[in-house]
Amino acid sequence: MTSPTLFLGVELEPVQLCLPTDSGYTLRYYREGEDGPEPVFLGSKGVVFAFRTTEGLVEFLRSGAEHDLAGLEGWQDVAAEDDIDVTPDEMGIYQLDIVVEMLRAGADSWDFELLVLAGEAARDVAKYAELDEVLAALGPGSPLDSLDDDLRDGGLMARRRLKKRDGDGLAIGWRGVIGRLTPVIDFRD
Repeated sequence: MTSPTLFLGVELEPVQLCLPTDSGYTLRYYREGEDGPEPVFLGSKGVVFAFRTTEGLVEFLRSGAEHDLAGLEGWQDVAAEDDIDVTPDEMGIYQLDIVVEMLRAGADSWDFELLVLAGEAARDVAKYAELDEVLAALGPGSPLDSLDDDLRDGGLMARRRLKKRDGDGLAIGWRGVIGRLTPVIDFRD
């Protein structure tokens, strides 16, 4: 989880979700839940609204349409702002579209940061959409969680374990995760 950005007085974070089928921009907010921070996206009833352009996202923000972020304190200030910049920073771009190919290519070609960020985004969308299968696939003790732990560790032993990983098996697991995430992301113009 990256730290939230103060966005026009509200702790929102512009993000870009890139999937094999499409790519779009949205906003994410973390509220305090019983088990720590819980992600809430610009969306409704567990469906993330992702806009193909930042202009489309800004137009939606100004439209007054209902969504799960509309109840946040200060939201009216966000929607009324004249110059809204919803361009995500580098840490807010989640390239889930290339994870499967990267894993298949082998550990020497893995971009550790990209893979860790993809896991972060997948977990957040799965929590928001209540996708228990995805949370289990990425959960403690799973091969994908073990991969994530070793990617974050970065030590000598972790690098050795990474080289021994079955990239094809991990790619199959990730393909399943992406397949379950795709239906809960509503790509819009």
